[in-house]
Amino acid sequence: MAQEHKSLLNFVRLLHKAHEGDQPKPFNLFSVLRTSHDEVNLHSRFLAALLDHRDHGTHERENLRDFGKTVLGIGDRFDWSKSRVQRERDNIDILITIENLAIVIENKIYAADQDRQLDRYVKIVRELDFTEIHPVYLTLYGNDPSSVSLGSMETCDPEAHARLQCLGYNSEVFQDWLKGCQKRAFDEPELRGSIVQYLRLVRELTGTDRKGGYMDALKELLKQGDNLSLAIDIREAIQQTQTDMELDLWKAMKEELKKTTGLDFQDDGAAWETLDRAVSNRHYPNARNMYSYGIIYPLCGYRTLELRVLTGPERLSYGVSGRDHSIKTMRGEREYESVRTLLENHPDLDGDPHPAWPYLKRASTFHDAAIASREDADRLVEEIAKGMKAIYGAIASSPGE
Repeated sequence: MAQEHKSLLNFVRLLHKAHEGDQPKPFNLFSVLRTSHDEVNLHSRFLAALLDHRDHGTHERENLRDFGKTVLGIGDRFDWSKSRVQRERDNIDILITIENLAIVIENKIYAADQDRQLDRYVKIVRELDFTEIHPVYLTLYGNDPSSVSLGSMETCDPEAHARLQCLGYNSEVFQDWLKGCQKRAFDEPELRGSIVQYLRLVRELTGTDRKGGYMDALKELLKQGDNLSLAIDIREAIQQTQTDMELDLWKAMKEELKKTTGLDFQDDGAAWETLDRAVSNRHYPNARNMYSYGIIYPLCGYRTLELRVLTGPERLSYGVSGRDHSIKTMRGEREYESVRTLLENHPDLDGDPHPAWPYLKRASTFHDAAIASREDADRLVEEIAKGMKAIYGAIASSPGE
């Protein structure tokens, strides 16, 4: 590395230490009481409470009005004080209704889309005689819903499909709305403090917590001399290094699974080449790679099921899944149900509501673990291998047809 690059990195290290290095992590009640990615019991519940909040003096719903006007762009066509905010109505995370308007919010942190989920919710609301429906797909980074969730919405309800909005927790408009809620709670210190902690949690989840003085100082540093061109060189090296580190982690995962469970990744060359390409795309921001990728093993005795370790744009998951679309066949449904029932009663998987496809709660993606410390990466590999051993061992003891 050229001396100029080393000098730039040293300056960045000093800035980081000055602004953030010695600051203790603030206490956060949300993280203590719930896991940070709990969609139903944390995020949907708190957001619904903010949307349903009324001003003590005027009884107006200013938070809801600001959300409809600023975040969704609906405007002031409605008297928001007369609206109704509901949680889990017909399994809809948050449903807001007023006059002929219905806002359907589907909140996704790490959970996967369900079959025709958004499509079903829109049809349910349409049957309640709401004529203006605004589906909102809320995710960490504003991702698009999958075709699985959309179902036939585009053809059967093009009007609702055209109004569909993909909103990200990481977006400036969403975080500005939370700041607005905080300001409006000026005479409610408990609520204001809760919003401050929740906003901090959202920023940690989305990686948007490094702002303010540190970012301003970095920008000023990049404006000096040829620092910007040096930083571009470093960015390219970072992307290549992240790719190498994640591929190393996948290799370690493959080897640990073979040692722990006896599972052997059958690679004809094409499988690893596909994984290599997916990992490479993952670390280049201009490449759109929103699909899941990972390593897959056949499940002996089952024609429609396989074992997987997959990472996607937002989540890391492992367990049993259907092979292609065969899970939707009668045999696939029968095999999956038998495995799910078997694993639900397994002592090593006790307490997991969906043991056949448990979501790992330590890291959102393999990418996150790959750039963490070596110790964290090793723990992640060992944790997945342990879970896969329990799953595979339980299934192997009671093989399918």
